Amino acid sequence: MEEKVIQTLSKQRDSGTIVELVENEAGFRFVVKRVQNLEAPIYRAIFQKETQALTRLKACENIVRIFRSDIQAAPDGRSEGIISMEYVQGRPLSQMLDVIPNASTRYNLVKQLTNAIQHAHRNSVIHRDINPSNILITDSFELKLIDFGIAKIRGMFQDGTTYQFATQNYSAPEVTVHSENATERSDIYSLGAVIYFLFTGEVPVTAAEMPTAIQSAGGIDVKLKEVLLKMCAPAPADRYENIDDCELALAPLYQRYCGSDERYFFAVPTNALDDLKRRNLVRRDMPYLELLDSFLPAQFAGGLIRLRAEGQTSIYCFDGISISMECVLSDDFFQVVSFRRLDAFKREQHKRFSMEVPGHFQFLFSHRIANTPLPNNCSQILSNRIADFQADIHSQKNIDREYDTQYGIWREFIQAMIADASKNTVRLYYTSVRYEDGMFLFRLDPDSVPDETFSQDTLFIFEQRGRFKKKPILAEVGTFWEYREDGAVMAIKAAPRKPRMPNNGSICLDYRKEIQQYRRQEAALEEFRRSETANGGNLKSIFVGAEQPGYFQLKVMPCFYNEQLDFTQKRAVRKALEAEDIALIQGPPGTGKTNVLVEVIRQILGENQRNPALDQKILIVSQSHAAVDKLLEDLAAYLEHTTIRIGHEENIDPKINERFGLDHCQTLWVKESVENCKAWLAQRLLEQHIPMEPFCKYAQVLEELKLANLEETERIRLERVATDFENTYGKSRTNPYVQSCLISEQWIRRISESNELGEFYIKNASIIVGTCIGVISDPRVRDSTFDYVIVDEAAKATLPEIMVPLVRARKAILVGDHKQLPPVFDRNALKASFQSSQIDELQNTGFGKLFDILPDSCKETLSTQYRMHPAIGDLISFLFYDSKVQNGVKASERTTNLPMLNNCAITWLTTSNAGSVRFEQSVGHQRGYINHLEVTVIQSCLQRLNQEISAQGEKYSIGIITPYRAQLELIRNRLKQIPLSHIEVDINTVDAFQGSQRDIIIYSTVRSSNQRRIGFLKEEARLNVAFSRAKRALIIVGDGKFLRNPRIPGNRFPYVISYMQEHPEFCQEIDIKEFTNAI
Repeated sequence: MEEKVIQTLSKQRDSGTIVELVENEAGFRFVVKRVQNLEAPIYRAIFQKETQALTRLKACENIVRIFRSDIQAAPDGRSEGIISMEYVQGRPLSQMLDVIPNASTRYNLVKQLTNAIQHAHRNSVIHRDINPSNILITDSFELKLIDFGIAKIRGMFQDGTTYQFATQNYSAPEVTVHSENATERSDIYSLGAVIYFLFTGEVPVTAAEMPTAIQSAGGIDVKLKEVLLKMCAPAPADRYENIDDCELALAPLYQRYCGSDERYFFAVPTNALDDLKRRNLVRRDMPYLELLDSFLPAQFAGGLIRLRAEGQTSIYCFDGISISMECVLSDDFFQVVSFRRLDAFKREQHKRFSMEVPGHFQFLFSHRIANTPLPNNCSQILSNRIADFQADIHSQKNIDREYDTQYGIWREFIQAMIADASKNTVRLYYTSVRYEDGMFLFRLDPDSVPDETFSQDTLFIFEQRGRFKKKPILAEVGTFWEYREDGAVMAIKAAPRKPRMPNNGSICLDYRKEIQQYRRQEAALEEFRRSETANGGNLKSIFVGAEQPGYFQLKVMPCFYNEQLDFTQKRAVRKALEAEDIALIQGPPGTGKTNVLVEVIRQILGENQRNPALDQKILIVSQSHAAVDKLLEDLAAYLEHTTIRIGHEENIDPKINERFGLDHCQTLWVKESVENCKAWLAQRLLEQHIPMEPFCKYAQVLEELKLANLEETERIRLERVATDFENTYGKSRTNPYVQSCLISEQWIRRISESNELGEFYIKNASIIVGTCIGVISDPRVRDSTFDYVIVDEAAKATLPEIMVPLVRARKAILVGDHKQLPPVFDRNALKASFQSSQIDELQNTGFGKLFDILPDSCKETLSTQYRMHPAIGDLISFLFYDSKVQNGVKASERTTNLPMLNNCAITWLTTSNAGSVRFEQSVGHQRGYINHLEVTVIQSCLQRLNQEISAQGEKYSIGIITPYRAQLELIRNRLKQIPLSHIEVDINTVDAFQGSQRDIIIYSTVRSSNQRRIGFLKEEARLNVAFSRAKRALIIVGDGKFLRNPRIPGNRFPYVISYMQEHPEFCQEIDIKEFTNAI
């Protein structure tokens, strides 16, 4: 991608930076900041800090948005850091002072700047150089804070120092001494200095002179002077404690100069005020009247309002500075329902759908408001205004309604699955219950005695249904212990918090985990609907096609680790890296999607290695444990970085768990660390001629002496033991040498008991891997956000399953193929709530729908297959991909040289001339159909293959696939009767084979009758997966004449047979009579 420099915006020799306006081939303009000579620690620190800060703060509308950061070689051979950012068409505040029209605009700018600082502080970023040159103002007076090059980020360490680059006139006095002295209060000082400049036009004087300058300045409101005096106090302790307190102090001024004369009245019950204190949102000792008259009006001045529906009730949601409030409209005032803490990122998310409130908030006790005059009351006007505002939003894009139309069915799906989990659990009814010796003894209803036995790990729960509650409360009863009185009584070991059981009723197996999984999916759907995602854009609008996803084109093609990638594979990698919001990669069978994924991950890790400031975290998920472990296995050779596999050990491949399992890695690290520490301690003690055993006993004694409730006699005894040791070895407990040994001994004892190790591992991991739902079972992951979330086999996952990791993604990469197996549903569970067409809609409302919506810039279809014989590949491409998938292997690379196959890649063993014996047999609604003749043919086929492969001395992998479980079981049972000494055969359903491949695939069609019905055979995705597992040969066993009928609805087999007839050089049809005679 060619780029040209339009203009050099600035060049600073002292900080080694050049800022340029750049335009790419597509005409997109952006700003590039070049930080030169990164070999110097000071310039590397500037680059790292700005990258880290802007990456954290992408969601704030008042902070310049970063697109990309990288390190490259400059023309002089040295390294330079490249930061690509949005182009803000504005000028620095220092050049805009004369065009700001009035005080209202000035206060609006202060409000925007305070918002930017507030967002930074809540993300642990201290700017340290807030001054007019780093504040851009557009012609419409929108503000952007820039230049985080000397920012301080809590919890991060840089090896360079940047203190000398702070702008002296605007820096707090402690920062001018040394930049590491900077705290949030330092930024508050700088904010005050900028406000002083904004209202006076004068450059701030020294910190010692500022109080006098503020008091004597003209053009500043008296109330603002009071605020500035506290903001610019020379001593940090005398300033506002945090930016929220500063915002509260400025709020009345915003309201006065930016607001209106409207008044809105709120009735507050005392229990809501008490709740504020209980939640530690205000001081516990704050009087009610102070809350109503001062705190709450300041908190919500200039706040936001949005509307949401709860049934037929309209809920008015007000966002203040750090508190949100929910109300209902009652007559002419708002009735407060609740207060809650408001996080900064939530406030930013709400801004998109909220309206600013310009007037004054007045709060009154609920029990007094009816008898109190309400002058200039505009509560009803505000209600009408927000209703119109909401209508405008809906009329502009109608996003919420469109989203509900397209995806709302998934909420109903979740409810149906929760109901099914409750309905189908094992329930035991009892006629009486008593409690004795820690056991519940349930006398079972004779009709309820279970046929199955339970282990002592089996947990039972009790569904307690309240009178007015729709949902039951699930209480833990305990674990199964034993049957008594010949099974008439069941003994259950009571849970620690045993519930009060009714005299008769029912208990059931614990189904809470299943429900919890669905609840997590439900919560993710709701978060996504409310746009409460980690992504800086609006994914919901993208999902309904109302907005285009963002992308930032790379200047140069990345240097690929895997040089064997083909053109579309490389293009897929590039699009995944360029995407700002989401990228999709469709991988038809054999096209190497895993190779693409591995390359994408290696590119991200490579970026981290070249540019440690990025520190990008990756979450990799898939719908199944097997798929997750397979991807980790392919990645393992390249993972030098910390990678953690989340999940229960029994679900993880042992080899994967041994290397990446969290518990295993943690245990191994503790073991190695303890051994190393013991060796160090032993060496140190040896140098001082102190034996290990007496020293450990001495350390234990000193620990016991720290106990507060120690009896005096015991304390004297322990002191004597410690003194004896010190006298024996001539060392006192205060000796620095002894102290270091004591610390090591204490660390050895405590490290394995620490609960923080897992959190440490997860926090420092570059990659976390797990299933879509299982990965957030760990609360330390649940509360995390990730730079990249990669969903493998995304087409097999339901939309709610995808949403669980997606809401935690700054950028999402979905990889799958909607032409292969869709999500699996329990159709019987859904029939009570959905029609058949709706169930089909569920299967198609995920990856495939999104793939159709996204523009080409954010999606790619891999177009060359490397697995199958070209004849099989062309068949798959023709049937399912509009002949758009080409072959990357030659026929000579996939030959079999087996006489039975006659050098053909596709063979049809037809049963059409076998009479009525060829027909299918039904074996019940659940198990489907069987076909005895086809099983016999498969037996004969395998016997012949066994002979021919034995004669060649080669190895072949063979898979048998059939769409019906009953046929599968029949084949397995019949094959037990014949010896196959030279081949290994896998027999399974289509679902079990997705993601794998075999040299030869034998496909049993099963269906053959006088009726025009083929059941599962009309499901294209299953047929695609079944046929495309074959590398060298595909053998189809079935009634060719029956399946050739084009009048059978959804029948694709006429196209298969037509293709075979058109390609006789690689395809053959053999009548089973000829075939069995040959054997």
